[in-house]
Amino acid sequence: MNAKVLFSAEVAFIFFIIARVLSALFLHITDCDETYNYWEPLHYLVYGKGFQTWEYSPAYALRSYLYLLIHAIPAAICKELNLSKIWAFYNTRIVLAVACAVLEVQMYKSIRRIFGISTATTWLVFQLFSPGMFISSTALLPRFP
Repeated sequence: MNAKVLFSAEVAFIFFIIARVLSALFLHITDCDETYNYWEPLHYLVYGKGFQTWEYSPAYALRSYLYLLIHAIPAAICKELNLSKIWAFYNTRIVLAVACAVLEVQMYKSIRRIFGISTATTWLVFQLFSPGMFISSTALLPRFP
């Protein structure tokens, strides 16, 4: 089988989406900051009750709700459809997984275009089996400094 057919962008997307959705469904929350600084305030935004950490408190206002508002959309859709909070949690993580997979395919295509199919395939394999990407692809943590 031709290597270009075997590792097309569509095949890469299928590999990435499987790996990232598995992360969304089966990986536990690995960081306490994710729980208390992002999931709890997100729950507070979507459901109007829950914990509000001191960083988001109007008295200190160290963090903006903008990042959480973007991520509240999948959870709010579940709320409007009267789905459980568990569905809202997994829906949010699956949206993160799909976004990560789409961006990884774009990276794969760029590497393939610039460096060739061999380098792109090697990068794809390392990405798929990287524990760091498995954990961080669906973590509700900002990926910017």
